[in-house]
Formats: sequence, structure tokens, C-alpha cells
Amino acid sequence: MDMIRKKLRGISVMVVLTIMIPCFFTFIFAGVTEENYKGEPAYGIDKSGQTIIVKNGLKRQKLDLEMFIPCVLMSVADIETEEEVLKALAVLIRTEIKYKIRDLRSVEADSLNMSYVTYQAMEEKWQENFGEYYNYLMKIVNHTAHQVVKYEGNLIMPYYHQMSAGYTREGAYNYLISAKSEGDLQNEKYITETFFSNEDFVSRAESLSKDMELSVNAPIVTLQILEKDSAGYVLSLQLDGVEVSGEAFAKAFNLKSTNFNVETFNNNIKITVKGDGHGYGVSISGAEVYAAAGWTYVQILTHYYPEDISLE
Repeated sequence: MDMIRKKLRGISVMVVLTIMIPCFFTFIFAGVTEENYKGEPAYGIDKSGQTIIVKNGLKRQKLDLEMFIPCVLMSVADIETEEEVLKALAVLIRTEIKYKIRDLRSVEADSLNMSYVTYQAMEEKWQENFGEYYNYLMKIVNHTAHQVVKYEGNLIMPYYHQMSAGYTREGAYNYLISAKSEGDLQNEKYITETFFSNEDFVSRAESLSKDMELSVNAPIVTLQILEKDSAGYVLSLQLDGVEVSGEAFAKAFNLKSTNFNVETFNNNIKITVKGDGHGYGVSISGAEVYAAAGWTYVQILTHYYPEDISLE
């Protein structure tokens, strides 16, 4: 009799473990699918088969690459962004991920060096609107399913930024062209002005080089812009005889872009900046204006990139 009871207990334990172990791993590696969230999904996702592992607190979520695209998309744009702009960005984001992971079947999201938000964060932000917005994002991904940008048959490393200075910049790759983006000039945040005391300016500037010694009374008397690119972005400048890159200067002064001008104003230093971001590739702000005028995401992409790019 005792032997039978022991066998029954053993069977019971095995049954419980059979049920609990899958539940445990489902909790730890919770995959986001259309069924996991509120609302009735209107669009299915044609999965890529490549997995992005996202950390969310103690959990690790396994997302198909296609399901990860909205996570990156909502970190660089807003749900109210024009739909055709979101489609264009979805294509660029997919292209960047595939450019970085190539044929790998699974990678950690943090290894991609791309900003992203989790679906849980979206749900907390949107609350009762989450179901509607989630389905909308599925629509965006579905309508651009598996599309990537190629140039001369190869995946590009895509670039995009918040706002250009009126023209985007030519880059090291042939597909990084200078394109007119006049819609950026209409943006109320197109120009930003930042003021620094002489002491603060000197402190920040001298952090760029131990060989620099500036006068607090006249800190920019030795400042000279050495080179700008065709779109007006500062490539290099000189302070107290020390050459500094435009990027290093912009980082030290927390500027939105390297398209800047420095001048004295009311015994302070004023730095005027145009645009927001590195200036390469698609300007999200400029694309918004084009989309509002009826442009499709394909037209947007072929405006900011060469017309002979291919969407595959």
C-alpha cells in the first residue's frame, strides 16, 4: 500500500512539474504575439524567423524581428507621426537590423546599439488606447512586410534624424546624398539658441583639450570655423590654436546638431543651432511635411536616398 502511495505521489509531482516548467519559461521568455495584448488584432505578422531578445526587468522577451520593429519605431517617432513616415522608418529600421545581424538567427537587442521601448512600456503609456495603437503598429509592419533598402544590390546602413538644417548631408557612402528638406524650415524647433556664461563656455571648451587656455574675458576671440560641409554643418573649428571636430564641440556643449554659429551676446556666449541630429539620410520632420502633402513612404525614401535604391 505504501509503495502504491509513493508511486502516486511521484506521478503527481511529475504532472505538476510538467505543467509548471513550461509556464516558468513562458514567464521568463515571454514572446509578444498578436494574441498577448488587448484588442482584436486586425493585421497578422509574417514572421522573419530571426529572433531579437529584449530585456524587460527580470524578464527576457523573445520577439521575432518583425515584432521588434515597432519597439524601435516608437523610440524615434510618435504614434501621431504621419503614417507614411512611420512606414518609411519601419523599412529603414528593418534594414538596419538586418544589416547588423545578417544571417544570425537570434541576437540580444542591446547588442544592436539601437534605442527601443518595450511593449509593456507602450501599454503603460497608452493605457486604454493600447489595443488600438498596437493594431495600428501591426498595420505599419504588415504593409511594409520584409521590405529593406538596397543600393547596388547590397543592404545599406540606413540613416535618419529628427530634423535637418534645410538640406540633408552627403556622407561617406554613395547613397548618402544631400536632399532638399524645406519642410524642416517650418518646424518651430528648427532653430535653438543656447546661452553660456563666459566661465561655463571656457570650462566646457577646455575640457576638449588640455592644451587649450582661453580668456574668461574674451573666450571666443580665437575661435575660427575651419571647415563646413555643403549643408552648413561644422566639420572642424579652432580654439586657441587647437583644432576640434564639430562633433566633439557639439557634444561638449550639448548642441542638437553640428550646424551651429557662436557669437558674443550681452556679455554671454550665444550658440545658435539649426536642425536636430546628424543630418544624414531621412529627416523625420521634413518627411512629415511631404507625407502631409500626399507623398507615399516610397516617394519619401527615394527623395532622401538615390532614386535607384531598391526596396526588396
